[in-house]
Amino acid sequence: MTPAERIVAYFTACNSGDAGSVAAHFTADAVVYDTNVRPARGRDDIGAMWAAVGRRWGAAQWSVDSVVESGDGSSAAIEWSMVGTDR
Repeated sequence: MTPAERIVAYFTACNSGDAGSVAAHFTADAVVYDTNVRPARGRDDIGAMWAAVGRRWGAAQWSVDSVVESGDGSSAAIEWSMVGTDR
């Protein structure tokens, strides 16, 4: 799976609201830092955190607006958007 494919699959999992689907994209020792929530540590915590964020924002939906991959396909940068309703 290319970095761009992984990113799209990850955002699709986030949109599902299913913690397990999100968690599948991370390793047991992964950490996600987000300015809006405490750091999420480990795949299960990360999955639960994103599922909670989705619920908090009224079934939030994320979209990948653009992806730029490195020439060798080893990394990528993205621009993304989220829509939801603050509850």
